[in-house]
Amino acid sequence: MAEQARREGTGVASARFFPGVRLVRAFNAINYMDLRNDAHRSGEPVAIPIAADDRQAITVVSRLVRAAGFAPVLVGPLSTAKRFDVGSPVYVKPMSASRLRAALGLPAQ
Repeated sequence: MAEQARREGTGVASARFFPGVRLVRAFNAINYMDLRNDAHRSGEPVAIPIAADDRQAITVVSRLVRAAGFAPVLVGPLSTAKRFDVGSPVYVKPMSASRLRAALGLPAQ
């Protein structure tokens, strides 16, 4: 399963492994130490990339990300989760929302 997920991207593979669920990829590109140490930090919060196909699920997860002390950054549909998967340039690299958007080539907000 892991090899297949890495080939096609975790968003696409996860959706196939869990058909019918409202799936959101978030909190997958941050390690547990940064999750603990960077929550609610002073200054600009650390960004959490999000990928999902369901607009309502994106809204719920974005609220959870903010409540946890981070900044949600919508990358796109589940198929874009590969952009922050294991081995990607942004995987487990804490950065602000503006830096994450720049690193992923997303428009500034």
